[in-house]
Amino acid sequence: MTILIADDEAPSREKLKRMLSQLAPDHGIIEARDGLEAMELIEQQKPDILVLDIHMPEMTGLEVALEIGDRFPVIFVTAYDEYAIRAFEVFAVDYLLKPYSLQRLDVAMQRAYSRIDKPATIPSKELLALAKNLSPQHAPRILVRTGERMLPLSISSINWIASMGNYLELHTEDGKFIERDTMNNFLSRLDSRFIRVHRSFSVKLDEVRKVEAVFKGDYQLTMSDGNTVKLSRYYRDAFFSRFR
Repeated sequence: MTILIADDEAPSREKLKRMLSQLAPDHGIIEARDGLEAMELIEQQKPDILVLDIHMPEMTGLEVALEIGDRFPVIFVTAYDEYAIRAFEVFAVDYLLKPYSLQRLDVAMQRAYSRIDKPATIPSKELLALAKNLSPQHAPRILVRTGERMLPLSISSINWIASMGNYLELHTEDGKFIERDTMNNFLSRLDSRFIRVHRSFSVKLDEVRKVEAVFKGDYQLTMSDGNTVKLSRYYRDAFFSRFR
């Protein structure tokens, strides 16, 4: 039997490998450093169980789970409890919050064993209700790094967001902050006031001041801080539907 672990932090992978070696010394373990590498290994080696971190560059653990469907039992391991509801919606067998104990990992593995070669079942209302109690789906504040410090930032203060690879620029009422995350992951933490308008941009609808056509179906949005953001053809219809 083979277990795939995917986490972009090497110390987390090493800790998980040690714990799995204690629980299942006869199992093979393969490693991925991000979601895309995980997808490649899944297709090449067909592991029996997946243990996925949620926050990973290139492709998140949730995106990997959505891509593979119910072909493999999935255990999520993460420091962020706000994704519990989404994890159960993609049929995860368990959701472990760091730091977790060897005993708690063993419980998750037993659940995964019971799901091998069996189709996933739709999460019950009771299970989803339990997940909702773990944490609010949209937290009113997030922690952002500024220098060596972490500061609480109100979600309501964010005006628009720009993607820069594995990092985001959060443009807020109090200035610009850098967050290590993917756009899809970060938007899942926000409420319906925010919408993606381009591969590289998302905006808070309340902060849009002007919409101008620029070229072949593309538009330009002027934000409340005076900056302009691209609205691409791909996201155009969803954007305009919010104003009807």
